[in-house]
Amino acid sequence: MKKYLIVGGSTGIGFQLVKSLVEEGHEAIVVSRTFGNLNEILDVQYISYNVTSDEQFSLDEEIIDGFVYCPGSINLKPFQRIKPEEFVNDFELNVLGAIRVLQCVLPALKESDQASVVSFGTVAVQQGMEFTLATDITRRSASLAINTVWM
Repeated sequence: MKKYLIVGGSTGIGFQLVKSLVEEGHEAIVVSRTFGNLNEILDVQYISYNVTSDEQFSLDEEIIDGFVYCPGSINLKPFQRIKPEEFVNDFELNVLGAIRVLQCVLPALKESDQASVVSFGTVAVQQGMEFTLATDITRRSASLAINTVWM
């Protein structure tokens, strides 16, 4: 049995991941702003936390075998219509949110024999699709930060 920390695991893809992990016998700790659909799953630990808040994240776990960051935004607009504050908001959620939690969790990840880190993105980052510049920039930044720290 492994122990996973899933940020944004109360709805959507994150929720389905939590559900699968618990069904396979693993322990899941869900960090999310809302409880969402978690009442459908028994034996899941929930931590209420908003990754865009200034509040420091804390976790009292000695070993974490996997960290999954599911939150994200997609800002579909042509470059000329994206306001600077929209770039800042996307960066706050997609990059700084992941960094806030990862900085806290990193020591527990390093205690695991085979820890892994996953951050969900979008194919737009790889493809350079029209109207996805804000998302591309922040998702690439998040991947770079996580890969650099984790390597």
